[in-house]
Amino acid sequence: MALSGSIVQNVGSHWRVVLEWTATQSVTNNQSYVNAKMYWESFNSYGQVNSTATKEVGIQYNDGAWDRKTAAGLAGLSANQKKLIHSKSFTINHNSDGTSVFSLDGYFDVNVTLSGVYYGRVNLAQVNFTLNTIPRSSTPTLNDYHVYYGDSFIIYTNRASSSFTHRLRYNFSGNTGTIATGVGTSYTWTLPTSFMNYIPNATIDNGTIYCDTYDSGGSLIGTKTVTMKGYVPSSVIPTISGVNAAEYFQTLIDFMASTTGPYVQGKSKLKMTVSTPVGTYSSTIESFIYTVDGKTYTTGSSGYKLSDFLYGTGTLTLTGKVKDSRGMESTARSITISVLPYQAPKVTGFTLERADSDGTLNDLGEYAKVTRAGTWSDLGLRNNLDITLRSKPRGTTTWTTKNTLAAGTSGSHGDVITVGTYAVISSFDFRLDFVDAFNTTLSLTVLSTGLVTMSWGKNGVGVGKVHQQGALDVGGDIYSTGDMVTANHKSYRALDTSGIDYRIGAISDTDEVWIGDADLPMQIYGSPVTIDGFKAPMVRTGYVSITPTADSPTSVAISYGKTFSTSPRTVVTANTSVPGSVFIEASTTSHTTTGCEIVIYRTSSTTTGINWVTALAE
Repeated sequence: MALSGSIVQNVGSHWRVVLEWTATQSVTNNQSYVNAKMYWESFNSYGQVNSTATKEVGIQYNDGAWDRKTAAGLAGLSANQKKLIHSKSFTINHNSDGTSVFSLDGYFDVNVTLSGVYYGRVNLAQVNFTLNTIPRSSTPTLNDYHVYYGDSFIIYTNRASSSFTHRLRYNFSGNTGTIATGVGTSYTWTLPTSFMNYIPNATIDNGTIYCDTYDSGGSLIGTKTVTMKGYVPSSVIPTISGVNAAEYFQTLIDFMASTTGPYVQGKSKLKMTVSTPVGTYSSTIESFIYTVDGKTYTTGSSGYKLSDFLYGTGTLTLTGKVKDSRGMESTARSITISVLPYQAPKVTGFTLERADSDGTLNDLGEYAKVTRAGTWSDLGLRNNLDITLRSKPRGTTTWTTKNTLAAGTSGSHGDVITVGTYAVISSFDFRLDFVDAFNTTLSLTVLSTGLVTMSWGKNGVGVGKVHQQGALDVGGDIYSTGDMVTANHKSYRALDTSGIDYRIGAISDTDEVWIGDADLPMQIYGSPVTIDGFKAPMVRTGYVSITPTADSPTSVAISYGKTFSTSPRTVVTANTSVPGSVFIEASTTSHTTTGCEIVIYRTSSTTTGINWVTALAE
């Protein structure tokens, strides 16, 4: 591409015909103005030509009409002379994109003899020349190609002519419109926040800016584009007005006379919700996030989210927030809730002594002097404790209620009562029930026969106690062949095939049983015993009936009837024919050295028997 050029044709050794051209351009008119000049030239000292005759010269462009000139003396030259013999000016119209090519040629009728050679018409070969492209459609640029919605940026048109004007348009996610018209060199545009409605599931969108260029007459020259990206600001997030908590279990709502607490440790679950969750600029709420009691819960449901049982106490913080379809999280909202500490009732003391009716201690008395004490969680003076004392002759199954007491909500109780009557020649089982709003704790003990030095029965003799069973019924330490056998531990011996003496069994009148052999010793209710390097575990077993609340965890506290050195392991199983469908689960919690809580969950309120075994290898 050029704005000048030439065509040269040599004539002999000292002469030539030259057709030169130059051009200027009009951006406004999309035209080039060409001036073509033809020269007859002598390019050294031997080039003088003596001629006064009339000659003809012609110039032609774009295969159009010839522009001719006839004049006398055109062929005459001095040495080293470049002589203008003809000129032609013309206008070239460019294409709509600003490009153009034109052709140029010419001739000169020299008609002279030079250095002995005659030269007639000298023709110049036709040559195509490409003109410089005239700028047409403006090419837009931006001062920032990454813009947050709501921020401003500058669109530069970079126009080729001051007479050009522009219309600016946009396309974001297929949505189009006009930004401005009549724009000259630039335009400052604020990227509308409403465009975020086009991308409810994204934070970035690709946009295209169109620049339509118009000439001074209002005709469209052309259109060029520039691309950019629009970004959702970090401040554009979903909103909630608050977070809420409510008690899940109706029994606790009734007990506390409130749906919003205070809540009960290990018994309450929260129904967690947020208030008025709203997306922004067409985003939708995708998930709900809650944090309480050291745990985080996430749900996609707009309904409530159920927490686990609350085990923290005092003031707890519940935090809620939402996440929208763009992945943006709302500002978290928090409330505090109150959780009252709760443990199952504990029997801290339960002893029996024989006495007279007025409570005076008497080893042969027919009344029982009962000392009892315990604690329970008062739950803000809401939790009443009921105490029931029952007894039955040993070996029978029917309990008789001997005393009931509403101990109130103070959280602790202790007293001494006297109940009767109990034959001195018999022993009796006693059961103490501590019952609060959630659990029942049982404690068992035995009122032994009256204490005497010796007694005679029909079938045997009692030593240290009233005779009840066997030929000899001993109530203290005895010695046999040098070995002491305590009242709580009678030994049996046997020889194996190799003649080694092993203790293979023992039983006491406190139901402490030891069973086993040299390979697998096991002790039930007694102190651990080691035989041949094996230590026997301590084991307790029991059975309790629980009447549950349908669709709600129901617990009952049990007592092992013995204090272990550390908390033992307890296994429970239910007597049920509908496991998994109606009866859902049985588990244990709140383990101590003296007892634990058994928790069951079933969909009906049918009373269910629970077998338990607890053991500790010490």
